[in-house]
Amino acid sequence: MTPEQLILAAFNKIGVEVHANKVAHGWKVTTQEDWAKSQHEVPAALMLITTEVAEAMEAFRKNDFANFQEELADIIIRTAGLANGLGIDLGWAVLAKMEKNRTREYKHGGKRL
Repeated sequence: MTPEQLILAAFNKIGVEVHANKVAHGWKVTTQEDWAKSQHEVPAALMLITTEVAEAMEAFRKNDFANFQEELADIIIRTAGLANGLGIDLGWAVLAKMEKNRTREYKHGGKRL
């Protein structure tokens, strides 16, 4: 498999696994209908991702590398689950964004950090 095919397969498998685990444990699975009709499902899922980012920051502050790794995994899991539920091919989206980033100028945006 090419590196691109590995990325596509990995992200899509993660999304399918997250979906199956959510269903098996009785959790709400975000759907394409939520994008169109719900005012809170997608924002709620995004805030859960934000919470995982905050938890990773807290682990960094405490110099807890093991927990930091776990929180990064949680970010990917929640993101892949949301993408899968919305019918987004996250592997393709990642590859497309990486290609876009390759074309950007050096330190684009002019921000200090």
